[in-house]
Amino acid sequence: MRGWFITALAVSAALFRGAASAAYPDNVTLKFDRGLSNLLGCWLEPPYQIYAAAKEGGVAAGATLGLGKGILLLPCRVVSGALDIVTFPVPCPGKGWGGLMEPQYNPWVEQPDPAGPGAAAAEGRAILEEPRPPGTELPGRAP
Repeated sequence: MRGWFITALAVSAALFRGAASAAYPDNVTLKFDRGLSNLLGCWLEPPYQIYAAAKEGGVAAGATLGLGKGILLLPCRVVSGALDIVTFPVPCPGKGWGGLMEPQYNPWVEQPDPAGPGAAAAEGRAILEEPRPPGTELPGRAP
């Protein structure tokens, strides 16, 4: 009995060895987000594959190859999402790990901004704060 306890302790220590890193909370949230997105958005895989195949090879390719590929990739996206959700507390295997599916997220699902949530807002503020050329001021506003 004592041997099983020591083995379990050693295995859990090996799995959670990266848990103390500074990037651990980000990896955990991204892994859970990817899993939830793939699990809930898996039904978008067949329509996307139909669209992609039709864009490349025409309507016939979309109706045959795209539909087949979408139906085959749907359970793969479900398994990938479920695996990410179940194992999200365990750190990713290595730097740059992008999950089991390529692309990580279904292409029709909005992907998180790698620069962080404030990057788009900062970019928008920079555009608003740019000086306007003379003669292009908005009416009723002081330059």
